[in-house]
Amino acid sequence: MMMSCAVASQNLSSVSGNSTHTASGPVKLFIGQIPRNYEEKELRPLFQIYGPVQDLKILKDQFTGFHKGCCFLTYCDANSAKRAELELHDRHVLPGMARP
Repeated sequence: MMMSCAVASQNLSSVSGNSTHTASGPVKLFIGQIPRNYEEKELRPLFQIYGPVQDLKILKDQFTGFHKGCCFLTYCDANSAKRAELELHDRHVLPGMARP
């Protein structure tokens, strides 16, 4: 999943079906290529379309507090994470961001 975003899942084999194991709990995704003016209120609705979001943490520089242009997003279940990945990865580009 890439909102022009680079997305890597916490346990990609469980989410992508490359394993017989099925993740039933929360799945954490890395989302990159986020415009620095986007905050949680703009991001959360984009991802809630695919399922319930347990947590969204925008990464910020520890010294300056500036947005780093990426976040970690945790879906409540693997199916939601997979749907988001299939719909967004290398397909959706947020305004002002380049193609991956």
